[in-house]
Amino acid sequence: MKVVGIICEYNPFHNGHLYHLNKAKEMAGDGIVIAILTGYFSMRGDISVINKFDKVKTAIDNGVNITIELPYLLGTQNADIFAYNSVKLLSEMGIDEIVAGSECNDINIIKEALNLENNKDFQTMIKDNLNKGLSYRKSYSLAIEKYDINLSSNDMLNVKYLQAIEKVNKEIKLTLIKRINNNYNDIDLNNSNIQSATAIRMATDIEKYVPEAINTIYKEKGFYELNAFTPILKHLLLTQNLHDTFGASEGIENSFNIDFDTIDNLIDSLSTKRYTKSRIRRFISYIITQTNKDTYSITDDFKVRVTGFDELGQTYLSKIKKEVSYFTRLINNIDKIYDKELMIAKIFSNIYNEDFIKIEQSLPYRK
Repeated sequence: MKVVGIICEYNPFHNGHLYHLNKAKEMAGDGIVIAILTGYFSMRGDISVINKFDKVKTAIDNGVNITIELPYLLGTQNADIFAYNSVKLLSEMGIDEIVAGSECNDINIIKEALNLENNKDFQTMIKDNLNKGLSYRKSYSLAIEKYDINLSSNDMLNVKYLQAIEKVNKEIKLTLIKRINNNYNDIDLNNSNIQSATAIRMATDIEKYVPEAINTIYKEKGFYELNAFTPILKHLLLTQNLHDTFGASEGIENSFNIDFDTIDNLIDSLSTKRYTKSRIRRFISYIITQTNKDTYSITDDFKVRVTGFDELGQTYLSKIKKEVSYFTRLINNIDKIYDKELMIAKIFSNIYNEDFIKIEQSLPYRK
């Protein structure tokens, strides 16, 4: 049985994601597709606009056979850490192949970019750009352009996936799927029914761009917004020592104040060449979730949490049960990585009218 893995955030799940998923299912043939999903926050520190359990249900209902969780402490990270942990958890589940979206759709370009990771001149250029006050992402982009390689956001991440595969399990194959009609950062809607998640999050009418279930959730609940946490953030800025917060470095912790109306306004005011909006959002999420340096230490010894499955997925889970250390129901003291999920659930329960703790501790979604 072929086992295909996809790494996703579904923030929100849209027609482009469905296209990618269907392509992955084609490649799996009679096998299965396992999706690893971020939860309350995304890699770049964005809040999940729908609750993470609705994301699981949407994924399974649209053809994913098994969903596993990329916990907050592993997923709301820079690209290297995000990619490594995603690949590691999928590898634990026995995948043969990762199918990823790509603008260039050329695995040789991704391999060429990865080879530069060991190039001293390339690394020197990155350091020189960092010393000029540029962000790592901008420094990397400028350096790699010198080698006539131009990578989009997705393909920069694909380099990290390939790098993680080299570290975790070289037997895993990385396959690219051409991204169609838009790029990751596109914010303008066009006539296509496939748009970027960024543009959809900014739209007021999303029916054309998402499956019916997502549109229904949007109409009933609206999208979650990071600005809803503004009062909590202001309180924590007054009471918490930011120097102890995970991610506090290069003076980012000294740039915060409480003179802002919304978190969006704060992010705009703090954004510089050095501090990208993604980095600021991640740091804000660490403040809100009270993720401190002394409590953040990750080892490779953690279990996989299965959050949803269909009938075919259940058959596969039964098959690997003796070989793979996974669990389904979240309870206290399984692992501090997952204890943090319960802590964040409490915060979200206070902001939104949903009992996230009860849902966290319930059985996984089954179709």
